[in-house]
Amino acid sequence: MRGQIRVVRARSAAWSQAPIRVGRAVLGFLLVAGLSGAASSSFAPAGAALRATAHGLTCSDTWPVYQHDAGRTAANCSTLSNVSAATLLPAWFDSTPGAVTAEPIVSGNTVYAGDSSGLFHAVDQATGASRWTFNMQIPHSCFLDAPTNPYVERHGGGFGAITSSANVSPVVGKNASNLGDPTVYFGGGATLFALDAVTGACEWAQDFDPNAPTSAIEIESSPMVDTSVSPPEVIVGDDDNSGPGHQVTGLFAFNAKTGALIWRYEPERDVTLYPSEFGGSDALTLSCGDGTANAYCNSANVPGIGMNSLAWADACGDVWASPVLDTSYVDPAGNNSYQSQASTDPVWQPKQITHSGNSSPDGLVVFGTGNCAANPSPSTTYAHDDYAHSEADFGLDPVTGVRVWNWFEPPNAYNTGNPNEQGAGDDDFGSTANLIAVPNSDFPVGKNPCPAAVGSTNLIIQGSKSGFAYGVCEQNGVEVWGVQAAQPGQLAPSVMTRK
Repeated sequence: MRGQIRVVRARSAAWSQAPIRVGRAVLGFLLVAGLSGAASSSFAPAGAALRATAHGLTCSDTWPVYQHDAGRTAANCSTLSNVSAATLLPAWFDSTPGAVTAEPIVSGNTVYAGDSSGLFHAVDQATGASRWTFNMQIPHSCFLDAPTNPYVERHGGGFGAITSSANVSPVVGKNASNLGDPTVYFGGGATLFALDAVTGACEWAQDFDPNAPTSAIEIESSPMVDTSVSPPEVIVGDDDNSGPGHQVTGLFAFNAKTGALIWRYEPERDVTLYPSEFGGSDALTLSCGDGTANAYCNSANVPGIGMNSLAWADACGDVWASPVLDTSYVDPAGNNSYQSQASTDPVWQPKQITHSGNSSPDGLVVFGTGNCAANPSPSTTYAHDDYAHSEADFGLDPVTGVRVWNWFEPPNAYNTGNPNEQGAGDDDFGSTANLIAVPNSDFPVGKNPCPAAVGSTNLIIQGSKSGFAYGVCEQNGVEVWGVQAAQPGQLAPSVMTRK
């Protein structure tokens, strides 16, 4: 199956570049570009910037990460309208061996995108000429903690070798041939790759399931790079594609320069693990929750893991969505608390959020989770709260990886929490959330449940397979509103006949 890279250009007024995501059934990708008076670029001159007052963003000539920025606002200073869209004409076309289903990103006049065959492309944004191509499915020596060297990425979940949008960051990798080169991060199969964005050289790679090199573990999440912390982190989630028992899935943070694992959060058990707690290795082979005996995974080495026992881990805390980052968030002092929607809960213990126990401006990373109904026994699945714990939104401290808050979708006609009802309970939060600043004046008087804020209130906007969209307080995870905006994703007879 072949894909394509296609660019179209407007005949008239300039408008800033804005990549458009293409569905999985479409081959290749479409990059929309406008004329700015220079034949070689669709962007404003270097250094030019406008102010996007609606989102408080500084616009530039880049779209370096999925949905443009850390808040995933998908907002730039485009003046594209229904009038100017009609003037679009092809600018250039480039064929790719496989389908391109992830949003392409643009940085340094280069377009970056991977395809389903396992090729990652860097293409000149003005001409479509190839700058370099990286083949992730041939042996590479940049893998950390791989069982063999060189090592080949062979995982696959059936959606194509590369479905993760990339992230270009000025963070420099340890093996960069030019220390001034930025780094591009992307997920391919079950591996997170860090490449020199100028040359395509592999700086480091981390396989999320090296003990099962052909498992269905997959990274569909687009990495988020946090350069406000030290060391800088690259944060990404993984999915087991409804194949429980492989690796316990969740959210992972790596040193963006070296690739060393910093922490991993398991949303099923509310456990944050550090390398010292599973042998000190950076390899993600000792998952402390996949049922494999491991001397390091016990209550002595992992405080709290005794009550958050292995019995609660089905390897179903999938993270398809891409994490959202707010570097201005101030993490609260003391311990976290647990929001429960289910009637039966494992014991989630209070945990200290920051290293010091005091409030700290570490920022907040937010992500949604899905599940895979791991256990064939409904009673076991219900006891494990697979319909609640692993279908939720979580806010974590990026430095410690500890949960700040969690939020579960409230029960509705399509989300009963009953595993015996065919089709119900499968209300994954597979979409990426958006961080939006809402003016306080937009809230009815006395109807803003979020903590007081000056000028505006940050909301996490999230959607569920139930067809509901929600607004949740970024500060504490409290629901502000919920509305059924679309049809539910479950189409089982029992749901379709509900009155």
